Amino acid sequence: MKQLIYSFFLLVLISSCAEDHIGQTPTDGTAPSTITAVEVESTPGGAKISYTIPKETDISYVKGVYYVNNREHVVRSSIYKNSLEIEGLGTTDPLDITLYVVDHSENVSEPYVVTINPSTPIVDLILSSVKLQADFGGVNATWNNGLGSEIGLTIMATNSKGELEDGETYYSNMKEGDYSFRGYDDVKRVFALYLTDKWGNVSDTIQQEVSPYYEMQLDKSKHKRLVLPKDNSTNLNTNYTFEKMFDNSLSSMWHTTEKDGSIPIYFTLDLGVDAKLSRFKLYHRDGTSWFYKHYNPKTFEVWATDTYKEGMGDEYWTEEWKNDWVQVGDYVTLKPSGDGTVTNEDAEYASKGFEYSAPLDLKKVRYLRFVVKSTWSGAAYLHIAELTFWGNDR
Repeated sequence: MKQLIYSFFLLVLISSCAEDHIGQTPTDGTAPSTITAVEVESTPGGAKISYTIPKETDISYVKGVYYVNNREHVVRSSIYKNSLEIEGLGTTDPLDITLYVVDHSENVSEPYVVTINPSTPIVDLILSSVKLQADFGGVNATWNNGLGSEIGLTIMATNSKGELEDGETYYSNMKEGDYSFRGYDDVKRVFALYLTDKWGNVSDTIQQEVSPYYEMQLDKSKHKRLVLPKDNSTNLNTNYTFEKMFDNSLSSMWHTTEKDGSIPIYFTLDLGVDAKLSRFKLYHRDGTSWFYKHYNPKTFEVWATDTYKEGMGDEYWTEEWKNDWVQVGDYVTLKPSGDGTVTNEDAEYASKGFEYSAPLDLKKVRYLRFVVKSTWSGAAYLHIAELTFWGNDR
């Protein structure tokens, strides 16, 4: 009896395996017609190939097949498009692309071979626009990336033996790129930079001898609050005072009350020293549940001066004061993913602090006035976990 039951289940299993089919069941063995009216438009490191698809009812997709370094690459495009794109080529060498029409039964048309002539690869195109210049604690790089392509910029610098060593790699898709590679002392050295893209292409390397400007973190123990007319001088309570922004702890913060419920929110800082400001970092209230929410600053301005007019009234401190101060910058606490839910990428970005550079031609200053134009909730409360400043006070 057991043998009979076993035989029955084995028969069912074999029958099920024999009938199991994955994918589209072939309906015929007739190959579709090939594409027509092919046109090629060269693009950086590739091409856009346009064509007319056959007027047949069971066309599934068009595919392009090509070989780079004896490795096959396949690009597919649906029937709802009349083109396919070849991307990520690292040279401008001509390349043959073989195009096929494929139907629902996976029948393949006769091949149509077209030759593309890629224009300058993206990494080389962007590299030609890169400019290097001395910055505080390192070198500043600017570049143009009109297509918004994802690239990596790797800095190299000579060590004490005069040998180039890889340093930081910065990833960006900014169309107007601007980034400072820091962590170097104020000693003349050769800096070099090269680019990579998501396809693994590597650009040439540019080199430049640069003397970084001296930079140090300004002493937070010297920072103090300066209350000017129109400033929000409140603390939510004794646990959330202004000084908490300079205690080197992200778990504490300054938290205001609403005061008069108005935007912008003003506050002023006395650095305690005259310094040529190079950059600063602002940290949102700590914790993923707080990033880009509540009373964290969203957009703000920073103004600076080495002296200020005392005894002036509210009218002066509403707008006229800007004639006597210098604007350091107009800033935003960037959310990489844009509007909507806070992503893991957003949280990681915020956890590192928002870093902003001061203009290289900014003279020595002592007083900084923040003008918070919006918070992430839109409310007139404000909380900031930490502020850190760098520059030269020598």
